[in-house]
Amino acid sequence: MVDPRRLREMIALASFETGRGRTSLKISRYYRSDYVGVQLMKTFFLTTIADLLIAALIIAGNAEAIADALVYLDFVSAGVSIGVVYLTTLGISLLVTFAVSRLRCKRAAMDMSDYELHLKDLRDLG
Repeated sequence: MVDPRRLREMIALASFETGRGRTSLKISRYYRSDYVGVQLMKTFFLTTIADLLIAALIIAGNAEAIADALVYLDFVSAGVSIGVVYLTTLGISLLVTFAVSRLRCKRAAMDMSDYELHLKDLRDLG
């Protein structure tokens, strides 16, 4: 005969592993600093790619105006302006990524402590 309490614990563990706990299990395999570092590197590359694509779209849309303005364009001030915009978007996205990834690690740690309690209860029932 199957103990109903043991069955409930097994169902809770299985639903955690296949549901919301799947990402928590993945995150908990890393040290917090490693997980945050990987997320920051991904954000750096994705932000750089997004900024380049946006710049290409702006240039493509205003190609004639830019060609006409090349005669009078100050390349130093244009470069500084582009650099400031890039660094601003990069800084904001890195700060947001840092905060979100630390919160995800904290939530994963809390989820894993609940998971460990269910495992302990299951062991005690067996």
